[in-house]
Amino acid sequence: MHALLRAVVIAAGLSACVMHTAAVACFDEKKLAHTIENLPAGAVLYVWSPRMVLSAQHAASAQRQAAAQGLAFIALHDAGVPEAEIKAALSALAGSGHALHSSSAQVLAGSQGLCARSLLERDALRHFPTAFVLHSGQVHRHAIIGAMPEAAWAHSIAQRLPQRGAQASAQAAARLPVARVQP
Repeated sequence: MHALLRAVVIAAGLSACVMHTAAVACFDEKKLAHTIENLPAGAVLYVWSPRMVLSAQHAASAQRQAAAQGLAFIALHDAGVPEAEIKAALSALAGSGHALHSSSAQVLAGSQGLCARSLLERDALRHFPTAFVLHSGQVHRHAIIGAMPEAAWAHSIAQRLPQRGAQASAQAAARLPVARVQP
């Protein structure tokens, strides 16, 4: 059943891409390959949707942590969402009066619809945000899924960077808040 549902989601995503590409080019396999080839230092592909508000509101946090680790940040959105809805969400973010939300609107302003089949097949549309770390000529096998505090973004990205390994991950983990349980 899961495989059938996954196939339907991928087909829906690809169908949306076909409709989306008539107006605006989407982020397809060709753009993914170009990005991998031309960004040897790596990148974070951040997939968001205006239908999952935290994915829009926290984009600036993810972007700051990608930049702190020397990675480019590429905003992508669910290509099945109408462009008018994307624009309305960005406008609402920008006008919210909240600094993080305004920054996120700027980060997401150049967002492209996602239609790269290889990312759709890796459940890029299962939950928003979903982020993929590109490094060393490949997409890391484990996506980062869900909105989280900035320190958690730092830790999650660092875990997916082989050259920085344990040291970067330990430094990022040290900044994570520790939950204290009362006896």
